[in-house]
Amino acid sequence: REEPVAEAPFQAEPDDALRVFPDGRPPANALDAAGLTAQWRSACAAQLKAQLPRDTAGLDRFRHTYAPALRRALSLAEPGAVTAELGAAKTDGNVTATTLVIRASARGASLPAVLHRPASLKRGPAVLWIDRGGRDGLPHPELALLLQKGLQVLSLDCFATGSQVPLPGAPARDPDADFFETYNRTDCAERVYDITVAATWRASRKETRGLALFGTGEGGLW
Repeated sequence: REEPVAEAPFQAEPDDALRVFPDGRPPANALDAAGLTAQWRSACAAQLKAQLPRDTAGLDRFRHTYAPALRRALSLAEPGAVTAELGAAKTDGNVTATTLVIRASARGASLPAVLHRPASLKRGPAVLWIDRGGRDGLPHPELALLLQKGLQVLSLDCFATGSQVPLPGAPARDPDADFFETYNRTDCAERVYDITVAATWRASRKETRGLALFGTGEGGLW
């Protein structure tokens, strides 16, 4: 058994010797925290603009570079096995609305959703509609128009939306406290994951022929 090694004595440097500006007077052109943040954002925006695709080859390069970066930034994982538990179905005229819960083996996702489809439709294209109000946030005129065109429309309650909004008195997430984003996924990251779960399930169904994503308001950014 090795004996513990005692730490050798040392003389700590005085604080003033470790400061970049020991007199507390930085150069006149030095940036403060807000200025440094603005400069960094501006540089990143310029870099992104320069990378925006202008042709097919540029689009391939953009996807090759930014798709992995975005997945990494959002901590986006494969949803694994995705299933759905069908609930009640209600037919009103030529439209059937079915409640369901979509589940993914990864992260234990459980997403309340509603599938609207023309009652006579056996197979056809589908739309995954994302709205800040959740599955009940669809504007009815637009929903009716899509259904008239023979489209299936799936809407869901993403993370902390619709029926998944935390109850009054529940602990709130504070993204500005204690380096939150270092140890936790942001609300946006959680919602993007939920969207991939719903899209994976709907695209895998034999009655689905093509899937489009459509977001309204803040949901369009997810």
